[in-house]
Amino acid sequence: MKCFLKSKKGMTLIEVILALSLLAIFTLPLTIGFMNSLLISRKIERENHVNAVTSIIKERVQDALIDENIDLPYVSGGTFNIIDFVSSNIVGDGGESDPIEVEYSSDDGEKNNYKFFYRLSYHHDSCYDEEYETVYHVIVSVYLVNRDFKGTLQEAITQNKYNSVNIFKVGADVRKKLHAHSEEPGEEP
Repeated sequence: MKCFLKSKKGMTLIEVILALSLLAIFTLPLTIGFMNSLLISRKIERENHVNAVTSIIKERVQDALIDENIDLPYVSGGTFNIIDFVSSNIVGDGGESDPIEVEYSSDDGEKNNYKFFYRLSYHHDSCYDEEYETVYHVIVSVYLVNRDFKGTLQEAITQNKYNSVNIFKVGADVRKKLHAHSEEPGEEP
């Protein structure tokens, strides 16, 4: 190497190619490591948002099960009462709610690019235990809209541009035994 520096001619083409190859060999692993850490950081950020939203949903659903005066907002507009939903699905195959909106913004002050919604389902056979007759469970499915989708939440749901990110069961003691809604008006359950 010392002889190259003393030479007034400069480096030959082969020496330049060799030097660039060595530079690439040393910088490529650093670049790949940096890109991997960036991808891991994004996945961790996404999981943190999913966990925060899941916690918010658990609290709201549990509160709505306990207090029948709490309604949850549908994505399409209007509201949803869980007690009425459970009561209407006690008999039969059960059912699933329309998409319910999640009002979520991150605490770190950055713009949140994530859009979430969830659906509730109730199947009496798997969500109710006769031993605890005033305790009811609903199954919550949380969905995340694809990050590259630019439309509204309603459009994302219509166009199926979302992924399931979490499914869990929430239960609460509603302090009374629920009865199926009667089919005919004026008919007692």
